[in-house]
Amino acid sequence: MKRNRMKVVLPVDSLNTRMLEAISSALNFTYVMHESYDGNWGSEGVDGNWTGLVGELQHNIADFSTTITPTAPRLKVMRHVRIYASDPFVLLSTTPQNLPQYLALITPFTGKMWLAVLVSCLIFSLAFSLVAELGSRFKVDDGSTSGGCGCCGCRWIEQLTWAIFFTTHMLLENPPTTTPTSTSAKIMFWCWLVTCLIVAASYRSSLAAHLTVQHQQPPIDSFEDLVYRGGGGGGGWQWGSEVLIGASTLYFTKSTDPVVQEIYAGMQTHELDENMSRVLQGHYCFITTQFQGEYVVASQYTDTRGYTPVHTSATTYPKFAGTAWAVRRGAPFHRALTITTQRLIEAGLIKHWLPDVIVTRVKQERQSEER
Repeated sequence: MKRNRMKVVLPVDSLNTRMLEAISSALNFTYVMHESYDGNWGSEGVDGNWTGLVGELQHNIADFSTTITPTAPRLKVMRHVRIYASDPFVLLSTTPQNLPQYLALITPFTGKMWLAVLVSCLIFSLAFSLVAELGSRFKVDDGSTSGGCGCCGCRWIEQLTWAIFFTTHMLLENPPTTTPTSTSAKIMFWCWLVTCLIVAASYRSSLAAHLTVQHQQPPIDSFEDLVYRGGGGGGGWQWGSEVLIGASTLYFTKSTDPVVQEIYAGMQTHELDENMSRVLQGHYCFITTQFQGEYVVASQYTDTRGYTPVHTSATTYPKFAGTAWAVRRGAPFHRALTITTQRLIEAGLIKHWLPDVIVTRVKQERQSEER
């Protein structure tokens, strides 16, 4: 019998344990907690029978279960109580590091700004050379013109070359000893001079700021960031998780989002400690749930001053509707459990217990290590 293979367990301090104690006390019932017979939350078989906790509820082996994510297929064989929390996916990566000092020369401007400066130089160079071609020449120190052998092609190439050097030297605040002679060339000269003054002043102020406060690499805060770093964005980032089961598997396999599909296609599978070890080595992202991530980072990777080398993404990815308890279909206590859970939510106990559980567990572990 499956009942004989189930292992009775004693609950430790957790959110669900606190909820269970409060609800059982309010409704005056006792309970026996045991593992599922196959160690799974539950997946549907080809014959319509479910495995794991969902299967036990489906076949009336258990009365209710804590922590089951309601999904449309599951609700056909069980009922869920009020959703009380969400345990979304988060991304754990190394804390952004300072960029190398030599990059301070280019970081004052963004890539688009550097491109705009380059395009502006080319446009003004072409404009200067066009003016020269139409008859406005540049006087050099020895009084010669920019003409070479006399043919149109050579003369235009020399004019364009001279114009490029002319605009570049002005941009570097080291203008050549050449002055335009025509009115149109003078107007262009002053327009380009004002542009160079603005660009140079902006660059100097931004450079001073970047040298004073070191610039950091952008953190991994979303699946989009991770895909970009692992693909066209460079960096060779990889990512992984623990073995996905239950609703976690459904989240990735059933998603129609191309980014989520790409994440799932490149997903590696490792144990918890191995994932965290790879995170600390760099260029690796660990995809886990928020509750587990907060607990692991706080208990194992945060020092007494509160510093941690692990960065938790700002973006979270909820798994379906959230987390709830589940009961077998036809259970007479379904309404009572739902009402009592709702009262815990309205009283603010769920929000109070969530961080308190993590803090309590971390304190207990550190005290045991000190002993």
